Amino acid sequence: MRVIIFIIVVLFILAKSKFFKKRDHSGSDDGNQETNGSVNRNDVDEKYSASENLELPTETGSVSDSEEGNVRNDDTTDQEKEEDNKYSIEYLECLTGCECVKIAKRKSNISRQELLDKYYFYLEQGKREGFTPVFINDNEDVIEIMKFNAKASSTKTEEELRTTMENYRNKLLSSDVADGRAYLEDQLENDIKKYPHKWNSFMNGQAAERNEEDDEKEVYDCLSLNNSFDNIVMVKVPVTEPWKIWAYIPYGNWNACPTPEEHMAVSKYWYETYGAIPVAISFACVDYLLPRPVDDPKKTAIEMYAYCGDLEQGYDNFASIGESIKDRKTWNFWWD
Repeated sequence: MRVIIFIIVVLFILAKSKFFKKRDHSGSDDGNQETNGSVNRNDVDEKYSASENLELPTETGSVSDSEEGNVRNDDTTDQEKEEDNKYSIEYLECLTGCECVKIAKRKSNISRQELLDKYYFYLEQGKREGFTPVFINDNEDVIEIMKFNAKASSTKTEEELRTTMENYRNKLLSSDVADGRAYLEDQLENDIKKYPHKWNSFMNGQAAERNEEDDEKEVYDCLSLNNSFDNIVMVKVPVTEPWKIWAYIPYGNWNACPTPEEHMAVSKYWYETYGAIPVAISFACVDYLLPRPVDDPKKTAIEMYAYCGDLEQGYDNFASIGESIKDRKTWNFWWD
């Protein structure tokens, strides 16, 4: 009997010893680890809180200053972010009566060639679907000029804006387009009368020798500059005659810049004569795209000057203008 009791006591001691060894191996003796192996939340929180190098997100979901900088990759201010989204695509579609696509955000550094590639893509799409593409900026001045020309500056609601712009557009599209060539001739005649000495100098000057640096310096065009301060938007104008885009984008009529009607007249003449298409419109400039360089660049240079007298700020004479376009398929105009 004593032997049996002794054996029972030994077995009890051995079992108790193994139990404590098992608990020591687990690293905890406070009962916070459950038998199914799940991790206690308090243990995890304590570990994260003890780490000096780890930044935990706050309850509101905000990020640290360093994380924010990594996301933006620039010094965008709250005011600049507001300007980025000042005009929604829906607002621009209401204004133009066209489908609009945002192509590039401001300061995105999209290249001129990338924009041209996108334009050619939409140009081919437009041939199939019946629209003419044109780049614009969502610049406040561009928007306000369009509204001013359509007498829509005082509109209070989006519906009122839509109706006013549509009425202007229909009126322009239903009117006869003026003779663009005659308009350019009148502009030249008036300029000769006002500034005869300047005209003689501009007419008879010789083009200076050019180099690659001069070519780069004088390419002052919307496709290169219009992404510095504003978003770039592609407007799908529902017309197959490119000169009619001015009815949907009534740009101009400030200082020496032609009115929308005059833009339309010249664009029609140039399209029928050279195949030129308005490709980009910004606050101070307009670009045209041609299927090929012109055959008589000096003659064309005179027409370009009649359209945009401010070309004299970049060129000394007609010969210089002609030299700059003789091998190019883009024309660039800017107005002060």
